Amino acid sequence: MNITYINSIYSGPEIINNDEDDEENNIDGPGPSNKLKSMKNGSTHVSQNWNGKPKTRVQLAGEALITRIVEEIGEGVICSFDDAIPQLLFFHKHSSASGNWNALLNVGPNFQISITGRIKVKHSTPPTWKTVYAHDETGVIIKETSYHLNDDAQTAVDEEDVISGYRYGSTIVPVSEEDFQELKYSSESPRSLSILGYAPNTNVPPSLQAGDQVLVITAREGDEVAAVALSSFIQALAELDYVGITRRIYNKNYNPVLGVLYPEITKEYECLIWIPLPFREDVRMYTFPSLKRTTEKLSDDEKNAMDDLISAMNLFGDDEDDEIMEPTGTLNPELQHFFNMLTHRALHEHDPLPPPAEHIISILDTPKEVVERRDKVSVRLASLFPTKKVVKSTKRDNEDLFASKEEEINKKKKLDDDTSVSASDLSRALVTKVTSATPVNDFNTLLRGDAPNFALICSQIGDVILQLVDNDGGSGPASNAIYSKIVDCLTVFRQESCIIDPAQYNNFISRLKDTVTLRDLRTLWNSVKEGNLGQISSNASLKSNISPEAALKFLELDEQPQEAVPEPKAENADDDFEDLLDDF
Repeated sequence: MNITYINSIYSGPEIINNDEDDEENNIDGPGPSNKLKSMKNGSTHVSQNWNGKPKTRVQLAGEALITRIVEEIGEGVICSFDDAIPQLLFFHKHSSASGNWNALLNVGPNFQISITGRIKVKHSTPPTWKTVYAHDETGVIIKETSYHLNDDAQTAVDEEDVISGYRYGSTIVPVSEEDFQELKYSSESPRSLSILGYAPNTNVPPSLQAGDQVLVITAREGDEVAAVALSSFIQALAELDYVGITRRIYNKNYNPVLGVLYPEITKEYECLIWIPLPFREDVRMYTFPSLKRTTEKLSDDEKNAMDDLISAMNLFGDDEDDEIMEPTGTLNPELQHFFNMLTHRALHEHDPLPPPAEHIISILDTPKEVVERRDKVSVRLASLFPTKKVVKSTKRDNEDLFASKEEEINKKKKLDDDTSVSASDLSRALVTKVTSATPVNDFNTLLRGDAPNFALICSQIGDVILQLVDNDGGSGPASNAIYSKIVDCLTVFRQESCIIDPAQYNNFISRLKDTVTLRDLRTLWNSVKEGNLGQISSNASLKSNISPEAALKFLELDEQPQEAVPEPKAENADDDFEDLLDDF
């Protein structure tokens, strides 16, 4: 007789074995129904039934037999009633093996390995609903779609006269069904997994792992040559601590997907783990303020307290293989609530649905043992990091209306020294160079980065200023806005150069003066003079070799001789009248 599957729920004591060594090592076996388990020192409790009576030899022999069957099959479960009954509260979806994805791993032009991919992790969703007739479940429902114009009469439109469209600004670009098929990108490649290159494992952080599934890549079953080749490939990646960047084509005419191959080697098997990677359009870049200045202010007691908090909330016990909330053993509360409500509706058709059950809510609660360890260090953390409620006023207080200029400056300085993280800091795009959109913010952000290149940053903001000068129309509100942005750039440029290197600013302001003189941009230069944005003298910075007299003289713009404008000749009124008729 062939036994394919046995799921056994067992209530009983530790199986007695005459071999004391085996009994000591078998600490994971079935325990008694009264939760009395065998001790690690080898001593066991008396075998007894639920009513307290000792078990007979026939019962013990039956338990030994069923235990052996379960161990041989490897798919059974042995536990007490106390452990089995709570498991009946949860719904376990039957997991079926995924279909094999047979393809070729293209390592090089003439190097291909036959592989098989299997889904290891995939996002699980509730079952889809079906639309049925409420009064007759056997009735067939047909969905029909109609189109109407958005007018008073709601004029009907034939389906043949409806096409898709893409809104490009205020214009709608029509796209027919034939155009839509042409717009689809087609790889024109059979299913395959191609190596594009290799990278160090540290260059692919977890934040770049995208997609909703993880594949396990093994050699094609029965292909010994492929098994040897893939094993060598896996060993090489593991020894070099490298990963493979790949392009995956699921099937012909499917879009390519970028992914990474990680080598995985255990005592039982070796394989490749494939995880999708994002494209450039999928990545959102953020910049975060550095916490180095904040952490440097922490005392040793404060740092040790945070270390103790992390240690107290460690989900691993003494044995690193024993994890409290292991992902493979943690159920999804959404699916549990879905099936729970579905069962309730099937049994109680007209009753209202109850709220989520307590055992479902507690799935993602912090484990009790972690809470107990956390509470032991929370008192110390509260004393070292006291908090207070901050009340933000939306209107200025009466005393602020009459605040002096010095108080306003001190208030602004206090806000500038604030190193807290705001929501705008989290949504700010990553700054790599000074741009014309936000040059001042870009300049300050790059200077606050790690090991900034001051000369390069100054060159970038200088190019932006010259670009703004070139875009100047000469007059009007747009020109005033450009001049205001140029003055702001020069102000922050000069302030930082006074501290770091005055030569960078002095060289650029000389170039700017040549441009202003050539194009006769006196309005812009007057703004420079009013803001005292000339050369940095030795009075402003000890690093400067420009004398105060030379810096003052630099602000004077050379007068250019103006050509005499000839007076207009007096014309006869009759000639003007004739010219007017000619214009018509």
